[in-house]
Amino acid sequence: MGWFLPAAFIAEEAAIGVSALALAEGAVVAPAAISGAMALGAGGLFGSGIGVGDIFSGIGALSSIGGGIQGQAGAEFEAAQFREEQANARVAAAQDEAQRRRQLSRTLSSITAIRAGRGVELFGGGTGEAIRRQVTTESEEDIETSRINFLNRSRRFGLAAGQAEAKGRGELLGGFGTAAAVLGRGFTRT
Repeated sequence: MGWFLPAAFIAEEAAIGVSALALAEGAVVAPAAISGAMALGAGGLFGSGIGVGDIFSGIGALSSIGGGIQGQAGAEFEAAQFREEQANARVAAAQDEAQRRRQLSRTLSSITAIRAGRGVELFGGGTGEAIRRQVTTESEEDIETSRINFLNRSRRFGLAAGQAEAKGRGELLGGFGTAAAVLGRGFTRT
């Protein structure tokens, strides 16, 4: 079982030049030994035999683990934001496609109405039908391009979410790894 002397007591006794101290266990310790013991945590925490260095190592390890947990939580929040943006991009793709199809439908209806108003046979060939096919083809290409762009945006958000999740796992593992290193250094006696 170790012994414990408050640092203020040790400093006070060392300052007044005491040549030796009698401890509760009956040992006599010289001031030089006291200053060395003070550097080692006065032999243990409250007589438990746990050195102050060990305590600081434990605190450092817990801090590293806590930092890893916080890093993981932050990365999970970031991943959730990216997942939400991914879902929003998919919705935006569907909305944009629906809007473009409505516009195409209105345009084709206008072409049909104009042709009918002039007495031209519906789908009877000629310039009117060529215009209709051209408008339909161009609109379908625009719709597909827009849809692909939105889906690529959604995919990028999904990839970013996956990266954030991996970052979170790395933060947590890094916290535990640092804690292990701190504890390994702290409890190794030289």
